[in-house]
Amino acid sequence: MPKIWWFGDSWIYGAELDDPAKQCFATIVSNKLNLEYINLGQGATSVSHLVHTFFKYRNKINTTDIVLFFLTNKTRTFINGKNLMANAWKNHTENLHPHNDEWYRYFHDEEEEQWMLDRDLMLLHSYCPHAKFCNIYTINHSDYIPSEAWLMPSNTCIAQIVLPYVYKGFILNDHPALLDTEWKEQKLYVEKYFAGGGHPNKLGHEKIAEKILGCLNA
Repeated sequence: MPKIWWFGDSWIYGAELDDPAKQCFATIVSNKLNLEYINLGQGATSVSHLVHTFFKYRNKINTTDIVLFFLTNKTRTFINGKNLMANAWKNHTENLHPHNDEWYRYFHDEEEEQWMLDRDLMLLHSYCPHAKFCNIYTINHSDYIPSEAWLMPSNTCIAQIVLPYVYKGFILNDHPALLDTEWKEQKLYVEKYFAGGGHPNKLGHEKIAEKILGCLNA
């Protein structure tokens, strides 16, 4: 019997849900497909961390299994076993690198983050070519990964399922990037589909699960 493997960050884990193990979209989709599942979602992780997690489990993954890599913001990374996150709060980010602020001040730039993304996605695709990639709330793209390797096209993300203005940024509060009329519309979705800390609520997970099921069954 094939399994379904879920790799990703706090959205995949189900942060802020009353019962993440039962209410997150990974569980909903897996149960609808009647498949055994392994949810390896973790809060405050990065695409680089997905690589480390995958290699811990790759010998247990069969070619008949469904493998889904959900990609968080490419500004995040993972070095020497520590998380690096832009604008991170040291007391609110698990396993944060002690030189987090210095990394983003002196070493990080857009060219470097794209190079690291390309490297990480090529590694995952090479070692697990039947896996599918999907962006969570930002747009990640690599010219080295074929279009058929994406669960949803690389110019989209699952946050678009529960927010109308993701292309202007992942905005959950009134923000100058949105016109007043846009924020009024966005606010309705935020109140309906999101918990207080930037993660989908139970209804949001159910809505996302519908979309993912449609993609998997396409």
